[in-house]
Amino acid sequence: EISGIASGEFGLQMQLEKVVNAWNDLTLPLLNHRNQRDLYILGDVTEMIAQLEDHSVQVQTMMGSRFVAGIRKEVETWEQKIRLASDTVDEWLQVQRAWMY
Repeated sequence: EISGIASGEFGLQMQLEKVVNAWNDLTLPLLNHRNQRDLYILGDVTEMIAQLEDHSVQVQTMMGSRFVAGIRKEVETWEQKIRLASDTVDEWLQVQRAWMY
């Protein structure tokens, strides 16, 4: 029983590590707007949005696992970070669309 729980928790920890590493390597696609100095807009965020959605599902699945107890705080932290990033990108795109057109 203890071995099974430890194995399950380790599996979740590895999954969470993959999510964290993916965000550590991601750069925000900023583009210079009309060659104006110090004026930038978001570029193509399609890949980032797909990653946000994918990681949101993964983290929610982790939260539903019976093995999450040992790393719950870490998973909750990343759940909040992913939600905040998603909300921020959505708002930024709305403002950018309204401002540009």
